[in-house]
Amino acid sequence: MFQVEIFRAQFPNLTQRCYQSPPRLKPSEATRIRCKGINRSGAACSATSFNQTVRRETLWVQTTASPTINVNLGNSLLSQQAQPTPTVAKPKANLRFVETKSVQIHAGNGEFFESPQGLGDYRVTVACFRNEAIVGETLKQPDVKAHIIFRDLAGTEFGDVSSGVWLQVYKDAAPFTVGTKRCVILFLLTNQGTLKRLWKEAYVTEHSWMGGPSFRVRDEVIVARIATVEINLLEASTGRCIMQANLSAEECIDGELPTLVLKEISSA
Repeated sequence: MFQVEIFRAQFPNLTQRCYQSPPRLKPSEATRIRCKGINRSGAACSATSFNQTVRRETLWVQTTASPTINVNLGNSLLSQQAQPTPTVAKPKANLRFVETKSVQIHAGNGEFFESPQGLGDYRVTVACFRNEAIVGETLKQPDVKAHIIFRDLAGTEFGDVSSGVWLQVYKDAAPFTVGTKRCVILFLLTNQGTLKRLWKEAYVTEHSWMGGPSFRVRDEVIVARIATVEINLLEASTGRCIMQANLSAEECIDGELPTLVLKEISSA
């Protein structure tokens, strides 16, 4: 007893915690919930030993019943926010230059048609393009206008047409469906040997269908010596340039159509 008092005097806080007794069960309660009548040593549980067992198990439950659970959602949320939203690519046209050639044509219902077996009314030089298919892709099929610029040997522009004339098309823009070749007229040679440039002009009259425009072909004589021709293919709905082709006139003989060779081409 004397040693206990000295120990309490030296460590008052510790001894207070050590010698605090938890509430004890009453003998009647111990008898009712006795651990099946057997303690760990194999003897029958008494009220005192059961109370000690309950205290030890109670302390163990108190220290383990409230585990610390760390939940970190910040990194996952940040990673989700950092992921870019997938975008679906919009279909694009796949316009390709095909050729330039001289053909004979005839007119009908405001359109020009290539004449079979050379039985046409006019001779023209055309540049042809195609919206070529791509395996596994859906292509855009735009209406396309042709803006044509003519330059002389000094590189000076001497004329242009804002809406070139397409073969087999009434309007000023040609529908570029996939796989269809479209040809635009660059020069027309009359029976008198006069070289002209052509364009489509839109106009509205009181007889226009549903108030929409009608179209007619206009022409103008070319008097300068042609050196290069620039063709800009424009999407009719937006004015966006889809392709630009530059052609050079390798041979120009009076009374004949110029021979054109592809010099440079670029596409969007």
